[in-house]
Amino acid sequence: MTELHIVRRSAASTSAVNLAVAVDLPIDSTAATPITSPGGTIVEIAFSHCNPAAEVATAGVVFSLRVSGAAVMDGPQDIDCGSWQTGATSTALTQLVTPGMNRTKVNIPLKVNLPLVLSAFWNGLDSGTQMVQVEIVILV
Repeated sequence: MTELHIVRRSAASTSAVNLAVAVDLPIDSTAATPITSPGGTIVEIAFSHCNPAAEVATAGVVFSLRVSGAAVMDGPQDIDCGSWQTGATSTALTQLVTPGMNRTKVNIPLKVNLPLVLSAFWNGLDSGTQMVQVEIVILV
């Protein structure tokens, strides 16, 4: 079996909570690049998450990733990625509940040559300017 690693990132997003944010930028480009499924099975998902902008108030969000598109054999799959909290003052709490890079084992079968879509969701209080980078590991 061949192990493929595909990495995509989101742009910095101030999207309102409960809205999908595309994770479709390659690490070497600012142009959205769709993923065409090679088939096989996604066996692992790794993600990094940050909030690069300064906050003017305390912010806290839960972060989730959705794997969807016609390539996902069993329909959209949602993965809980943890939470993020930051404060606006030098004495305020800054906490990343999940590690900076989290690896999650999954078993998501894929159809070949169809679109595979990654979307991030931030839900909570004042989501700030969130960004995420996601690596999917596919066994073909």
